Amino acid sequence: FFGNDNHLWLVFGISVFGTLAFVFFIQRIQFKSVVFVPLVGIIFGNVIQSMTTFIAYKYDALQSLNAWTVANFANILRGDFELLYIAVPM
Repeated sequence: FFGNDNHLWLVFGISVFGTLAFVFFIQRIQFKSVVFVPLVGIIFGNVIQSMTTFIAYKYDALQSLNAWTVANFANILRGDFELLYIAVPM
């Protein structure tokens, strides 16, 4: 039902875990203004991006990472994207 690639489940699980970690982190911090929530989100996202860029450099996968970050899904075939249907309502 969800295609042949089990890596999609790993990516989906990591993204849900990252979202829950961010929400937990935001709830633990007391802010003086609501403006700080998006700023912390930007900082959190940049830390994650720097870690993934480092890993991509290490494994020579920077071109693939750049294609994913600009949402170039040209190589997605029929039957490999059904898990995205779960992510849309979230």
